[in-house]
Amino acid sequence: MKKRTVKQLLTCLLIFTVLSCAVTGCGNDSRDVREESKTGSEEKSSERETKSSEAEAEGFEHDPNLSEPGVEPICNEKVKLTIGLAQRSNVENYDTNYYTKMLEDTLNIDIEFYYYTEAEVLTQIDLMVNGGGSELPDIILNKLDEETVYKYGEAGMLLPLNDYYENSSFYLAQAIERVKEADGVDAAAQLRTYDGNIYAVPEYTGSYLNPVGPSAFWLYRPWMEALDLEVPTTPEELRDVLYAFKTRDPNGNGKADEIPAMGSNLNATFGIRLLSFCIDPYVRVNSGTYFLDIKNGKVAVSYITDEFKQGLKYVKGLVEEGLIDPVTFSQDDKTWKSILQSEGDQLLGSFCHMSDAQCAKEDKNQWILVPPLKNDAGESHASLLGNQVYSSGFITKNCKNPEAAFRLLDYMYKEDVMCTARWGIRGENWDYVSDLKQEDYPNYNLSNTFAGYPATILEYNGIFGSVQNANWNITFPALRTNGFTAGASAAAVKPGTTQEQQSLTMPKYYEAGPEVILSKASFHYASPEEAVEATETANLLSNYVKEKMSLWCTGNGDIDAEWDGYLKELEAMGLSGWLDTMQKAYER
Repeated sequence: MKKRTVKQLLTCLLIFTVLSCAVTGCGNDSRDVREESKTGSEEKSSERETKSSEAEAEGFEHDPNLSEPGVEPICNEKVKLTIGLAQRSNVENYDTNYYTKMLEDTLNIDIEFYYYTEAEVLTQIDLMVNGGGSELPDIILNKLDEETVYKYGEAGMLLPLNDYYENSSFYLAQAIERVKEADGVDAAAQLRTYDGNIYAVPEYTGSYLNPVGPSAFWLYRPWMEALDLEVPTTPEELRDVLYAFKTRDPNGNGKADEIPAMGSNLNATFGIRLLSFCIDPYVRVNSGTYFLDIKNGKVAVSYITDEFKQGLKYVKGLVEEGLIDPVTFSQDDKTWKSILQSEGDQLLGSFCHMSDAQCAKEDKNQWILVPPLKNDAGESHASLLGNQVYSSGFITKNCKNPEAAFRLLDYMYKEDVMCTARWGIRGENWDYVSDLKQEDYPNYNLSNTFAGYPATILEYNGIFGSVQNANWNITFPALRTNGFTAGASAAAVKPGTTQEQQSLTMPKYYEAGPEVILSKASFHYASPEEAVEATETANLLSNYVKEKMSLWCTGNGDIDAEWDGYLKELEAMGLSGWLDTMQKAYER
């Protein structure tokens, strides 16, 4: 196999661009899919033949070199396909890689790689497109946002895949139906662009943990135990715990150096999470989707409600008492993490994140996940952010065997193939729990559950992130349900660990969650222009809200005195018109 890098290509493209400018002036995820993969193709062969004839009658013609969808090998005569991807330093050799050889041998294809630089992959793809696209590989494996996909598709750089979804999909079709049934997510529909075409195959990894990320709150267990404190259930009880952290020397060094709670500025990646947890008892914040919530089918924002104002006053009180460090509103994520992970005496008593992954390794399992707090009426609210569907695999205009390329992508959605792409070699790195005997794995509990989901696979020799030659170290293309992903953690959960806490406590966040768990993909705009305008207005409004939150919570302003002016300013920025646009985009 040949290997080509983008370095030579970029040189040519840059020269081309300069010359051009000069001229122009410029539920339970079982292994059913594995059992069905062979028998399903036999049982449905007549159905496929009928479907194939109907499709061909309507103008779609199958590549005669290919087998029926779901039957391997794909190609009767070997076909070469070029794949462009970001080269990972922890993959030893893409040509001899286990995943590469599995695809080539099973499907009768020859893979040639185009390597992009991991940090510059989007720029490099864009340069190829702007250079006319002549150097684009047959397949691109990388996530692209909706506007970019539409732009490339409209320019003719990417092939519409509608016909292939309809006539050549087998494993992908099964995976889409599983996700739709289990998680209520229609991956194919979310990939459809403004012109009605689908130019990509999806990546969706259902995660039981990720949606809770915007407001999951952790307390340092040794301090709780040293001070004999109970896990708080209300805002006032949280205030009492943080006050004890500040005044009772829980780290035992005789100094008043404890920081009860701290985060990073509200525009940082994890910045608003601490405030979100504190305000959620009063009103669900949902900052991850521009503070939007769905109530009885109607789009609304949290930041214009009296409950939001009440939550801000609560946070302001915590700051005034020194229970939330005011540097929260100015420092970045890096500074916040450095304090959380600092050596020596423990300084920080709480933080917000979906897991304790931000902590130093020696501090693992030292944190208590706090359930959503209850307001005076006994109600809990949790800000959840929906798992996203991404466009992750594309067939370009240069592909001479587009149906073969699509069938290769389709095969990547076969369940055990998806597992290989994520966890490595079956039998060496992971296996299906249903194929294992408990007595052979005494360090694991194969009958365990995670948040109620049964164990699906056991990863007993993890390789993700390490130097290896089992896969390409990417998680896409893939379609995995919440249940399957949660089940991948179940067998490894041990009593007293953070994972056990997550398993027991995370469901409480979902119980307190919104009517509809939104993501940015929950809104479909009528045109690229509407998308740009709506996003610009959303950012304008959100930035203004965060600015006022920071000022008010740090005592630089009077919430009550300024509230009416704040509401008027939001309206002047276009709040009502934007909500109308978002309502239509949501309904669409």
